[in-house]
Amino acid sequence: MFEVQIKKQSKKRSVFDGSFFLFRNHLFSLRSEILCTMENMFDSAKEKLNDLTNSATSLFSMDVMGSVKEYGLEKINEAWTSVENSSGVFQRTGYSITSIEINLCIPPAICLSLEQIENIGDEEEEKLLEENKGNVFLYAILVALFKANAVQKSINSVQYKFSGLTIGLGLTPAIDMKFQKISRLGHSLSPVPITGI
Repeated sequence: MFEVQIKKQSKKRSVFDGSFFLFRNHLFSLRSEILCTMENMFDSAKEKLNDLTNSATSLFSMDVMGSVKEYGLEKINEAWTSVENSSGVFQRTGYSITSIEINLCIPPAICLSLEQIENIGDEEEEKLLEENKGNVFLYAILVALFKANAVQKSINSVQYKFSGLTIGLGLTPAIDMKFQKISRLGHSLSPVPITGI
């Protein structure tokens, strides 16, 4: 009887072992299918992301950059016209424009180099600002000039003389002031720039 019980148990065990192996194989197969499906989903998502990135990049480079370039060129033309139409105002400031530089970057910038001819008084500065407050571009240049005047008047140097400045009109405006060394004979030697005022 003991042998019969063992045979029944081993028969049950082999049936159980067979079912277990089938179930385990089915799980592994299911796992492989899920992993394969997930991998396909990730690949598809990567392709979609790449397509969107390429579309956004081309849209940005064609449309937005084109708009920025057109806007920049319009602003350069406006600035140029404003400078040319304001030559009389510049003469009244005590400065003469010696050169105009255009930096073709994004966004473009214009740099005006000015040489000081004479020092004007505070009353004349206020009068010029009041007369030109409607011209945004010119007003900004005048404010920069008069700021530079205030700085150069406050510097009391016996070795250097203020000779002129460069105003950069771009995304970040800048004023570069130039001072020249005074020789013993009273003449200026080489310029010494002070930048970023």
